[in-house]
Amino acid sequence: MEFLDDLKITSYIKAGYFGLVVKAEIVSSSQDIACKLVYHVDEESRKQTIKRECENLMDKDHPNVLKTHGYSEHSVTMTDLAGILDNLKATDIETHMWKTKCEYIARNSQTLTLFLIRMELCGASLRDWLKSNPSPNSSKQIKIVNELASGLQYLHNLDIVHRDFKPENVLFSIEADNGVYGHPVKIGDFGLSREITGDESTLTSRKGTIDYMAPEAFRNLYGKQVDIFSFGLVTWEVLQLISPEDRPGHFKKLKEGETNIVTVDLIPRFNIRRAKELIIHMTKELAAERTKIIDDFIQRFTIVARNSSELVDVLANSDSGDIIHLVGTRYDGNFVLDNNDIVLDGGGVAVLSPGLSNNTDWCSLTINGNKCIVRNIKINCWHAKAEGPITNAIKSQGLLVHGKGNRIDQVTVLGGNKSVIIRGHANCLTHLHIKEADTGIMVEGNENSLAEATFIGITKTGLELNGCSNKVRDLEFLNDVDLAVELNGSGNLLENVRISSSKKCRGISHRRGANNAIANFKFKGDEEWGVDMARDTQLCSLTNVKCKVLRVSGSNHVLTSCTVEEMHVREGNNQKFTNCRANLITVSSISADDKLEFIGCTFGKPSQSVVWMQNA
Repeated sequence: MEFLDDLKITSYIKAGYFGLVVKAEIVSSSQDIACKLVYHVDEESRKQTIKRECENLMDKDHPNVLKTHGYSEHSVTMTDLAGILDNLKATDIETHMWKTKCEYIARNSQTLTLFLIRMELCGASLRDWLKSNPSPNSSKQIKIVNELASGLQYLHNLDIVHRDFKPENVLFSIEADNGVYGHPVKIGDFGLSREITGDESTLTSRKGTIDYMAPEAFRNLYGKQVDIFSFGLVTWEVLQLISPEDRPGHFKKLKEGETNIVTVDLIPRFNIRRAKELIIHMTKELAAERTKIIDDFIQRFTIVARNSSELVDVLANSDSGDIIHLVGTRYDGNFVLDNNDIVLDGGGVAVLSPGLSNNTDWCSLTINGNKCIVRNIKINCWHAKAEGPITNAIKSQGLLVHGKGNRIDQVTVLGGNKSVIIRGHANCLTHLHIKEADTGIMVEGNENSLAEATFIGITKTGLELNGCSNKVRDLEFLNDVDLAVELNGSGNLLENVRISSSKKCRGISHRRGANNAIANFKFKGDEEWGVDMARDTQLCSLTNVKCKVLRVSGSNHVLTSCTVEEMHVREGNNQKFTNCRANLITVSSISADDKLEFIGCTFGKPSQSVVWMQNA
C-alpha cells in the first residue's frame, strides 16, 4: 500500500473513536514504532486538532513525554483500509466502530483522508495496569507518580496544557524485566492540548474526560491548574490503588469535600507522609485554593535529609523510585548508596565532606546501586586530622561508582587524592568540575560516557582512562596540570579536549591499548609535548590534533589533519599520515621493512631520516 511508504504493519495495539493504533516496522532500519491512523472529516477544526497533537509533540524531548517522529496526510481507499484490518485480525468492538465510522465518511467516494502519525512504541496504559488488580508496590507507585509529575512539569514549562490527563493517556515503556509495564512512563494523546499565555486563557469549555475534569474546565477561562486537578486524581488512584468499581464513588465524594476518603497516608512508606495533604490540595474545587504549579508538588513529594545522620538513615532505607533532596548544609561522613534507581539531588548547595577522619581511602560518596541519578552536589575531599590544625589537612577520595547505568550530573569535587573513580560500567557523567586534586577522574570500567568536564589545578593526572569502549567528550583543563590524560584501555573515544596551562605540562599520554580514537585535541600554553603514542599502542586514529609536539610510536595508526610544530615518529610500522602539517618531522628506529605513508602532508623541515624513507 503506497501510503505506508517504508512501513510494514505487524500487529494491532488498540482502537478508539477517532484512531487506530498499530505496531509497525520501518523496513529500512528494522526499527519498531507505533503508528496511529486517524480519520478526519472535512471540518477544519477536527483537522487542526489532529495537527496540533502532532506538532505539540514533534519537537519535544523528555523521557516522560511520548515522542512523535512525524506525521503525514493521505487519501486512502476503503479497499486498502479493509486489507489492513483483515491482516490485523482485530475483532474488538472499538475497531468495529472505528471501521464503521470510516465507511460512513467514505460512503460516496469510497476514499477518506487519514493522518498517519509515527510515534515511539510503548507498552500498556496506566489504565490497563490499574485494571490488572496490581499488588501494592509502593516503589512502583511512587515512581509512576514522580515520572508523571516530571513530564507534566516539562509541558507546563513550555506553556502547554494537556486538558485530558488521565490513566488512558499514560503509557508504560517496554522493558525486558517488566514487560509492557516498564519505565519510564510517558504522557501521550495531545489532541486536546493547547499552548497558553499567562495563568489563564480563553479556551473551549467541556474539553476532556468528565471524571478527571476540573470544575473551571466547564467554563471557558482556565489554565494549567486543570491539569493539576487531573494529576491529583490520578496520583490518588495510583497510590491508593482505587479499583475501577470504586473510582466513580470515590471521586464524587472527594469532589464534594469528603477528604477522609483519601487514605494514602496509611501506606507504611516514610516518603509519602504528605501524600494525602498534597492530593487534597491538588483537587480543591476552587482553582484559587488549589496547588498552583506542579513544581510545588515535586518539591514536597520527596525525601529531605537535613543533616548527616538523616542522610545515612535515608540512604539505608531508600527504595527504588525514591527522590532524596539535600539542603544547603555540610554532610560529614562516608555515605553509601546501595539501592537501585534512586535520585540524590543536592540542589546545587549541599556539600558532602569526609569530616575529621584521617583515612585517605575514605570516600565521601560510594554508589554501589544501578540506574541511580546523583546531581547538583558538591564534594569537599579536604579534611583535617582530629589532633591537628587545618594546615595538616589531608585529602580523601570524593566519588566512587561501582554500579552500572548511573547518571552523575553537575557534581563539583574539591581536592581529593582521587576525586572521582568509576569502576562500574555504562555510567553517564556530565558537567563535572574537578578542582585542586592529585588525580581528577579515573575510569576503570567499560562503556561509560563522560562529557563536559573541567579540571582546574590538578597536580598529577587529570583523567586516567583505563577501561574499554568508553566515550569521553568536551574536556577542558585550565590553569596548571601535570598530565592531562593517561590512556591505557582499548576501543575508547577521546574527543574535544582543550588544555590551557601557564606552566610546562603534558597533554595525552597513550601508553598501551588498541583501537582508540583521539579527535579535536587542542593544546594552548607551555607544553612539554601534546600527544605521546607509546610503542604498545596500535590501530589508533588521531584526527585534527593541534599542539606543539606529537610523538608517534606503535603500529597501524592513522593520523589525519594534525597540525603541529614538531612530529617525532619513532619505532613502529604501518603508520599513515593524511593532510598533516609540521614545521619539523623526525623519524627514528624505523627499519627498511616498516611502512610510513604520507598523503597530502606538508613538512617545513624534514629530517634526513624522512628524506631517506621517502627515497627508499
